[in-house]
Amino acid sequence: SRGDSMSDLNEKIVEYYENYEASKLYRESANRLKAEIIQEMQMKGSSRHSHPDFEVKLTSGTITPNMDHILPLLESDIADDLIDSGAYIPAHTETKEVPATVNYSKLNPFKQNGTEYADAIEKSKMRVPGLSVKPKKNQ
Repeated sequence: SRGDSMSDLNEKIVEYYENYEASKLYRESANRLKAEIIQEMQMKGSSRHSHPDFEVKLTSGTITPNMDHILPLLESDIADDLIDSGAYIPAHTETKEVPATVNYSKLNPFKQNGTEYADAIEKSKMRVPGLSVKPKKNQ
C-alpha cells in the first residue's frame, strides 16, 4: 500500500538527516584531534609515532602560498612571464570570485632567474602537514 512506502521514505529521510548531521560532528571532532596530534608531534620534532595498533607518521601535506613573498615577484622584471606561463594566476571572476593562486610546478623554474627570486619562491611555501594513521598489518 502507498501509506507504507511513504512512511518508509519518511524514515529513510530522518535516518539520512541524522547520519549526515552526525558525520559532520564526527568530522569536526576528527579534524580537531588531527590538528592536536600534528601539533604535538611537531613540538616533539618527530615525524613518526610509535603506537601499538597504528602506523602513525606526518605526511608532507600540501603547500599553501604565502602571498607576501609572491607579491614582490609580481613587481619584478619576471612578472609578465609568471602570469603568461601560468605560474601565477591573478584573482579573477568566473561565475564567482576566484582567488589568486600559484602553480608551483610552473613557478619553480623561475628560481633560475636569480637567488632573490629563488629565495622569495621558497619563502612563499607554507607547508601544511598531513597525518597518516593506518592499522598495522598483522605479522
